[in-house]
Amino acid sequence: MASSAVDLSEDKGPLILRSIYPCAAVATLAVIARFTSRKMMRVQWALDDYAVLVCLLLTWAVVVSLHFCVLYGGGRHLQSISPSDQVRFLKSIYALNEIYISTTPSIKVAALLMYRRIFITPTFWKVVYIFLALVGAWWLAETVAAVFLCIPVQGWWDRSVAVKCMSLRDFDLAFAVINIIFDCCILLLPVNMLWRLQITNVQKVALTFIFMLGG
Repeated sequence: MASSAVDLSEDKGPLILRSIYPCAAVATLAVIARFTSRKMMRVQWALDDYAVLVCLLLTWAVVVSLHFCVLYGGGRHLQSISPSDQVRFLKSIYALNEIYISTTPSIKVAALLMYRRIFITPTFWKVVYIFLALVGAWWLAETVAAVFLCIPVQGWWDRSVAVKCMSLRDFDLAFAVINIIFDCCILLLPVNMLWRLQITNVQKVALTFIFMLGG
């Protein structure tokens, strides 16, 4: 009969780090390429360029907070983590959650500001402003909910206090669903404008593909 003993030395932390750092590095290279092209073409920075810088900073903040999660036991079995490191781990998870909630909407804001720069029709601008308002309201609601995920807040990492917490799984699921809906809507937003351009259908398909690839 096969043994059901748990290997407490098992550690998935290094795998987590090997997954996140290359992704952040690729994002950094893409931003460097963006601003290098701006400099070569002598193009003045626009609002979406500054928004992209904010996105990159928040992305690295996510990476750093996730690194601390791994440092304090992320990827290991709970039984192998000391009580003090469990507290540090839960605090790191709390910080990671807060930062990630700001990172995701910031990327959408950068995309919408880019649309505003490229497509200069008043009607399209109104749609962009509506989406900016919706994303901002979503970010604010999620931020407040994440801060008070547990009441009192310290109950998230201090199990010695009486605490009431909402389900982190339900919270993350709701966040993911709304995030995907926003992604799809923002991704499809410029398609109508692209197909109204006075270019060939092949060029329209190519431009649509480029925008979809960017999304």
